[in-house]
Formats: sequence, structure tokens, C-alpha cells
Amino acid sequence: IIILFFVSFSSSIAENLQFIENKNQWDKKIYFKAEIPNGDLYFEKNTLTYNFYDPALIKSAHEHKKIPVSKSLKDNGKINLHAYKLNFIGSNKEVEISGLYPTNDYRNYFIGKDKNKWASKVKLYDELLYKNLYNNIDLKVYEYENNLKYDYIVKPNADVSNIVLEYAGVKKIKIKDKKLVITTTVNEISEQKPYSYQYINGIKKEVECYYHLVGNIVSFSFPNGYNKNFELIIDPNL
Repeated sequence: IIILFFVSFSSSIAENLQFIENKNQWDKKIYFKAEIPNGDLYFEKNTLTYNFYDPALIKSAHEHKKIPVSKSLKDNGKINLHAYKLNFIGSNKEVEISGLYPTNDYRNYFIGKDKNKWASKVKLYDELLYKNLYNNIDLKVYEYENNLKYDYIVKPNADVSNIVLEYAGVKKIKIKDKKLVITTTVNEISEQKPYSYQYINGIKKEVECYYHLVGNIVSFSFPNGYNKNFELIIDPNL
């Protein structure tokens, strides 16, 4: 089974979203980083960390304008940030994280006086793969049509109920119109209704799939079941 998962921001992701490897220019717990609208996304072994900033204040700073203090802005002249974590509850501790499809570009990080934190020829990738995030379940992350996309790839006879997602640090989370809506102090993120499917005897078959939310814990439900003898893709879109 493959579960497709899309996540939408207030502005679309720039074309060719890329995943930047960590060559010691960031904290060692970070494996890759992606630059998303009004923030950054850090990929850790069993966690994704979203870090957003107030886009109105950034726009004002660029335009040299004053804006009124909003609820999300505590002090004039300071940029308000909001970070939250997507924790993969019960995931494998030894999951393998790798970049797929390296680009021809690279980056250099020569910041500060500590040369141990400098990094050169840092590679960028078009996709990330969390291999065996759960037993016989992989996670692929990539950009599709200006959106961040997750694929949970559930191998035959794997237990899809093992996928348990904790949204830690969000202001509010709810299901609305079958979408998962996440509210922070600076923005709102929407994860579209998951699209799931299987290929059975060469024919693509859609599998009905919904979010199941308890508190800030999310899992996937399949009201009509699915054929466990074939791979399932769960494909949400951010």
C-alpha cells in the first residue's frame, strides 16, 4: 500500500525543492534540511522539525514599512518563530535516511570562525528515503507540483497501524473537510486527504483512506480494508 500525503502552505513551495545534506554545518542530529515557504524543515532520524517565521514581518522588513503588532508578534522589531515536531511514534531506531537523485549543484558553508563547522561541496538531492521507518514500511519525501509530498510505502503483509504520528508543539490540530489542518502562532498548514492505492495484477486500485485524530496523535484508517498481499502506497500532500 502506498499512502500519498500532500501538505499545503499559504504560499507554494519554490520549484525544485531540494534536500540539503548535513556535513557538520548543523547539529549532528539533523540529516537533511529543506527550505520551505516562510521557514525550514529539518529531517532527523525519527522526527521532522518544522520551523516557521512570521511572513508579514519579513515582508515589512524588506519593504522598510512598519506594521501593527499582531497576536503572533510579542515585541516590535523581533521576528516571531514557531517550531513543531512530527514524531514517528514507535518507529525503528536504526532507520536509514538517504538522499536520492543528487543534483548538479552544491553549496558551501563558511560561517563563523569555527572551521569545524565549515562545510564545502554540500550535496543537494531531489528526494529523501527513510528506509524501514517502521517494519517493512518506507517513507519517501519529495516535491510534486510545488507541494511537499510524502509516500508511505507499506510492503505486503506489513502492519499499517504501526504508522503513528505525533504533532508536538502545534497550537491547534483538527480534521476539516477530510484534511488535517495544523495551526501555529504564525501560519496554518493543511495536509490534504490522503490518497492511497495498490497495483494488483498490473491495475491501479484506489483504496479509501482517512486521517484518524486523537488529541495530537494521527494515524490512518481504511474503512473498506485493503489487500494485504500487495504493496500499499499512502500518499498525503502538504
